[in-house]
Amino acid sequence: MKLFHALVLIWVTFGLAQTSLAATQGPAAFFQKIDRQLCANFKSTKCHRKHRSHVVPKTKVEKTVVPPQAPVAPQVVPKPTLKPDVPQLPKAPAVLPPERPHIATLEPAVLPTAKPPAPDSIHPPDNASCLAALKAKHVDFDSVGQPPGLPSCIVVQPVQLKSVLVNGANIQLPDHPILNCAFAVNFVSWLQDLGGPAAIAKEGSAITQFWTGPGYQCRGRNGDISAKISEHGFGNAVDIERLKFSDGLMILVHDAPDTTAPGYDVLKAIRASACLRFTTVLGPGSNDAHREHFHFDSGVHGKSGTYKICE
Repeated sequence: MKLFHALVLIWVTFGLAQTSLAATQGPAAFFQKIDRQLCANFKSTKCHRKHRSHVVPKTKVEKTVVPPQAPVAPQVVPKPTLKPDVPQLPKAPAVLPPERPHIATLEPAVLPTAKPPAPDSIHPPDNASCLAALKAKHVDFDSVGQPPGLPSCIVVQPVQLKSVLVNGANIQLPDHPILNCAFAVNFVSWLQDLGGPAAIAKEGSAITQFWTGPGYQCRGRNGDISAKISEHGFGNAVDIERLKFSDGLMILVHDAPDTTAPGYDVLKAIRASACLRFTTVLGPGSNDAHREHFHFDSGVHGKSGTYKICE
């Protein structure tokens, strides 16, 4: 009877909402569901065993096990290398070396055809032959004694020149240079065969005077008393300072570098011809000591004795 009242109470509680469920599932299913609900409310062990078989087991859902994948290394994209902007610096202006004073370039002089001197006239074999060679060349000279000076300044067979015949004209030597006889023969031979004809050819008139300096000077090279004895100390050198032609032209050697000077071509010819005969030729442009004159000597240079200086 109690069960019936409970059923009536549940029926009233659910009301009409349960009527539609009973209509769709049937009376048996409906009352079975009611019975389970009541059983759940009355804690009866018998009731729980009765309805356990009616519990629909939950379907076990198998989980899909995804095997772990190996980690993929992230792709490293190299960063583009950007060249830094280097500012373009302005180029420094070129530094030019200071301009050197113009010095005339020596060129071989075009010399007139002349008979070459005999070897004995340049290097006489002995003192007697040397004096005879000077006479044969129509040189006005005097034999002189040993000039004063230091014991180291010795002139072998000194002579003093006054004039020399060149191309049929007598050239005066106003400085009357004192030279050793062998060098005097060499100097006269150059003046007659090379230097004089070359200068005359350039100017077109005869040479009347030829200034040579004193020749012998007992001193050091370049005027330095502490330097080695100059070839002048042996009468083995001569200095050309100026020359005069029959037309009145006076040429100064210090004008040798000046291409606009009237005697430029004459001085260039003299300098070039001297390099063919003497072992040392110096002049304007060589050094400060020779800015006013040419220096010619027959000194021996180098171990072989064949080295020449031509400046």
